[in-house]
Amino acid sequence: MQKLILLLILFLAVTSSFSCNEKWLDIKADAKQETPDSLEDFQVLLNNRIIINAGIPSLGEIASDGYYISQEAWLTGSNAERNAYTWSKAYTYYGNGNWQTIYYRIFTINLILEELHKLRSLSGKEKEEFNNIKGQALFNRASAFYFLAQTYAPVFNWQTLDKDPGIPLKLSTDLKSPTTRASLRETYERILLDTKEAASLLPNTVATRTGASKAAAYGLLSRIYLSSNRYDSAFSYADKALKISGSLLNYNYINTENGYMGALNGEVIYHETMYATASESYLTTQYLIDPDLYDLYDEKDLRKTIFFRRSGPGITFKGNYNDNSTELYCGIATDELYLTRAECYARSGNLEAAMQDLNFLLENRWKEGTFKPLKANTEKNALDLILTERRKELILRGSRWTDLRRLNKDPRFRKTITRTVAGIKYTLEPNSYKYTLPLPDDIIAQTGMKQNEGW
Repeated sequence: MQKLILLLILFLAVTSSFSCNEKWLDIKADAKQETPDSLEDFQVLLNNRIIINAGIPSLGEIASDGYYISQEAWLTGSNAERNAYTWSKAYTYYGNGNWQTIYYRIFTINLILEELHKLRSLSGKEKEEFNNIKGQALFNRASAFYFLAQTYAPVFNWQTLDKDPGIPLKLSTDLKSPTTRASLRETYERILLDTKEAASLLPNTVATRTGASKAAAYGLLSRIYLSSNRYDSAFSYADKALKISGSLLNYNYINTENGYMGALNGEVIYHETMYATASESYLTTQYLIDPDLYDLYDEKDLRKTIFFRRSGPGITFKGNYNDNSTELYCGIATDELYLTRAECYARSGNLEAAMQDLNFLLENRWKEGTFKPLKANTEKNALDLILTERRKELILRGSRWTDLRRLNKDPRFRKTITRTVAGIKYTLEPNSYKYTLPLPDDIIAQTGMKQNEGW
């Protein structure tokens, strides 16, 4: 276990430095002389919620629509956050937040996987534990790669998969290995490979939802396929996940005064949260809800009081699926899966099943006895209803940026977003290069990787 700690400290030191010099490499060589020999060591690391269940890049959510901030609040953000909000690169962007935090998770997981395979002479029970630990590690690496791709890689496009740059796919703890960008095809293939192997190793469910499960892996696979417009596969895995874990909260029995919904509530399949900034609550207290979005909620829709509170300057969000109001939940939950399955049903022409899933969700969101089932006569009508409810249900859940990226490929759902800060109007056009955020400046300087197009 001592080696694990030493290497993790080393990784932080290296990634916070502009150069990986020989001094650090020498320390790494010395650290390798110590070797853990217990499955318990690896599970302890996987149980660390700060490393494993937190730190998902939040810049895409900051860049999404539906929210606004005052100029004063905008100025309290980091350079990366201010850039993301205005879809610009006015400020030098260092990778010590969204980038370094998630790659620290990946490094930790790679360390677990490397050391795990050095264990020998395992008993039957130990082999089962070995598989579980490996499955957890692969799932968490896949989730990290997925969110990195949604932030720093171009939108999935079959015609340009091989030439579009993906993300650095770090698969080992070797700090001497060069940092290069895989292609977008290689990026998605690795994410799918890790997730599918994880699904084959994990149990259907787990007692603690901070741990990965087969249902969570199926949910992640559904996300991956939906983000790449592969609706048949997105449906298949959403359906598999819901058959394992398909319960919904009835919002009639939720305390509307709470400032959050609870990290382990009945809809959570896997608990994961976005990166929290130095100001901790930038997204939850500085961001105000766009009145046009707020007005989409009917007065009988309980989400209007459970999700939001009116504060001095406007409307703030309080419907976080977490045990606090600062680290925003972005994990796998059943409400998202019902919406995904409904969308896939609609796209396949099964409007009745699509509306059945959507109405089942909404029956659990409206005041008891007031909801009238929605009907759709065309695919477009069904998709309009489902995508509107997806936006309302998954607010500040880390999915809106991906939805904007994928839906911009369809002329029916393209959207232009505008913001004004300090008298300057900023515009995000559909399919703009700005939907792929820039890599951190220090990471570009350190590695020589090519910056994303347009930046």
